Amino acid sequence: MKSSTQIKKSLLRHRVQKLHYLLKPFKDNAMSELDLLCREIEGYLKKYAASDEARYVIAPLIARKSLEMNHLYQDLGFKSRVQMGSFMGHHFPSLAELKPKDKLWKKFLYDAIGKVAPACATCNDQEHCFTCIIAEASA
Repeated sequence: MKSSTQIKKSLLRHRVQKLHYLLKPFKDNAMSELDLLCREIEGYLKKYAASDEARYVIAPLIARKSLEMNHLYQDLGFKSRVQMGSFMGHHFPSLAELKPKDKLWKKFLYDAIGKVAPACATCNDQEHCFTCIIAEASA
């Protein structure tokens, strides 16, 4: 009979296999800039993961979604930044404590690795990152 630890590891392995597309490179032969950004964000998140699920399932998912063009909370399927904050606080509690309250998660993560998120590359307010919030509030 399998121990509870073996069962948990088996379930985690199964989840990772189901999400295998998250771990595949964007291009077949070479690492693209997006692949490198994704891996850097994933590696950064893994340092702060509270569990194996956060480290091996959630970190790769967040890293991949951070490359998309919407707000991170939207690309992850949350209804609000508050939900995103609660989620991150649960899975990456020590990282959530480091994040300034007035900084968006995507901006915070990319600042931490010294890069600019693909969605933010054309933004004219990268230093403060409030243009999106102002546009959202006035819509």
